[in-house]
Amino acid sequence: MNYEKNLKYFKSNDKHFYVGMGLIAFGAVLFVFANFLRLRFLPYQTMISVLFASIGAIVAFIPRAIRSSENEIDEIIARKTRGYDEKILEEKYITGVLSGNLKPMTVGDYILEGDNIIVRRGKDDRKCRSTVYCASALIFTKNGVFISQKTFSLIEESEEEKCFQFVYEDMDDVVATEEEFSVDTTDAKAKAAFLVFSEAGGESVRVPIKRGAEADRLCEDINRKISDVKKQLSK
Repeated sequence: MNYEKNLKYFKSNDKHFYVGMGLIAFGAVLFVFANFLRLRFLPYQTMISVLFASIGAIVAFIPRAIRSSENEIDEIIARKTRGYDEKILEEKYITGVLSGNLKPMTVGDYILEGDNIIVRRGKDDRKCRSTVYCASALIFTKNGVFISQKTFSLIEESEEEKCFQFVYEDMDDVVATEEEFSVDTTDAKAKAAFLVFSEAGGESVRVPIKRGAEADRLCEDINRKISDVKKQLSK
């Protein structure tokens, strides 16, 4: 992972791109006037138009070439999280994995708030990415849920892993929730989703997850399992 290129991505913005494209457009207009409409406002207008376009291309594209792209950031995340649940299954020797809807899975998303976290909204997809990502392996057994949570930085050598274990009969529920965060100096807002695991009347751990129907369905499946186990124990 190239931490320096990643840091340049998060610390940059796309103002240079729009300035550069403006210079390219201005150069194109001068070129069209000089060579197609035969309207010349400046001496050496064709050369000047090419110069403007060339400078515009440098301003627009060179800064983007020396930093990571949005696709490169996404690929880094995919490599770091691919097969994380399978890795945890092997390392922790977890047995008794449930069949049906509750298969082992890896979920995660960017952390949008915290010390030294930089958030940047993508130019093309408008997606908020940050310098810290949290991936969670959810392993469902017949007795409960094992969670291994890996949090890592995209701009420095930093990674932390924590494990949590819950027994269905002791769990209250799992709730899908969303929170809104300020993501830049203009107070722009972005929402982040979490699975909140609770037991003994209080929150035990929250798991970052991408927003959408998957989070709601997963909550329903886990809560249904909690309810079924408690019903069986109460008989």
